[in-house]
Amino acid sequence: FSGIAGALNPRLNVGDIVIGKKLHYLETNTQIIAECAPYKSVFESDPKLCDLAAKEAQLLGFRLEKSLEESSSV
Repeated sequence: FSGIAGALNPRLNVGDIVIGKKLHYLETNTQIIAECAPYKSVFESDPKLCDLAAKEAQLLGFRLEKSLEESSSV
């Protein structure tokens, strides 16, 4: 499954890797998710793991794009 991330940013293509710093599950009512353990509607990734994944992706030759939050041009 390739997801819909490419539809969110015209600079993304099929096969690109997206490293999510904050993850939202949007295919259901997020209020319901927040009512169950771990009681969150937004899940934050470990910053160290995100940095490690980005460094490894660069070493493997993948082009990196800044996230929507980090880029003022998107």
